[in-house]
Amino acid sequence: MIPIIWNTVLQGHNGMFMRMGYTSKSPMGPFEYAPYNPISYKPSGFLKGSGHGSTVKDNRGNYWHYSTMAISVNYKFERRIGMYPAGFEDNGQMYVNTAYGDYPHYLPDTDTESHKYRFTGWMLLSKDKKVTTNSVLKGVKRKVVDEHDKGYMLEQEAANYDISMINDENIRTLWVAEGNGSDIWFEMDLGRTMTINALQLNFQDFNAEIFGRPDDLRQQFVIKTSEDGKEWDIAVDFSDNHEDRPHAYIELKNPVQARYIKYQNIDFPNQYLALGEFRVFGNGNGKKPASPGAFKAQRQPDERNADVSWKAVKGAMGYTLYWGISPDKLNNNVMIYDKNEYALRALNVNQKYYLQVEAFNENGISKKSQIIELQ
Repeated sequence: MIPIIWNTVLQGHNGMFMRMGYTSKSPMGPFEYAPYNPISYKPSGFLKGSGHGSTVKDNRGNYWHYSTMAISVNYKFERRIGMYPAGFEDNGQMYVNTAYGDYPHYLPDTDTESHKYRFTGWMLLSKDKKVTTNSVLKGVKRKVVDEHDKGYMLEQEAANYDISMINDENIRTLWVAEGNGSDIWFEMDLGRTMTINALQLNFQDFNAEIFGRPDDLRQQFVIKTSEDGKEWDIAVDFSDNHEDRPHAYIELKNPVQARYIKYQNIDFPNQYLALGEFRVFGNGNGKKPASPGAFKAQRQPDERNADVSWKAVKGAMGYTLYWGISPDKLNNNVMIYDKNEYALRALNVNQKYYLQVEAFNENGISKKSQIIELQ
């Protein structure tokens, strides 16, 4: 990933100017390579990307970094916009906090104890949970821009539209229904009763024939919840929605206790109802994972890379690895699902690093591990 300062020069609190990973005392240079680089980094998670953007100051004096997030299914430049808290450390070093960056965060008009840490603490409840539906499209090819001699884009996911694609934490894989009518539904089983605070529906353009932004572009649906799968309550009623909400994030007015969640389609503007992901956030009402142990890191022959590993933690959904060039400023991070190792590819040669790791699941985040050094 490239540093966040893209075709601009930004003045830090210490009077230093930074441009594309370089620093100087003057916007005209000379520039020297920055030892802490990249400033913004997000190579994993639901939606990847943290570069090709702009850093701005809001009306409250807080900095935010807006970046390009890549979907690249229908076309390589199919993108969305990411938004992360940014700022400057006491030594003038700029940071962009992308940790849990695609989980719910408090927006600029909400006061928080620290602008740097705006994560609500609402964990992902939906990943890989059992989902059933009455409709899965088969036998229809995906129409994508042909930029490859085999007729598809490089690294294109297989055309599997099964319902399991709806909660794999990959926006590039899709569940596609056979139509767009009010008879289509899917149901998710969280496995036990959990506290639900928010939902996110990431609709996708599958073989869409609508171009531009017509006034009648909208998604209409109802979402119900249940503790026993028999008695249902309406949690979200978008049956009369008249707004285009392609990535509808819906925060419930009051948290709901539920095990089962059912989506009932009403109307969808394209021929086929398609979702890249259905995400549920809240708390699993269980035990947080333990802190990872046996944490170690070793440079590869190419010293820009390192192999990092730790002991797998029972009950962990995933891990967040942090690193930086100072033990009290571990601002770069990567989220790792299911695995207890990572090939880190974001280092400078001849630079000492400090690393730390934590585990997480539906119930919360563990204590961080001990900090280790990487020479």
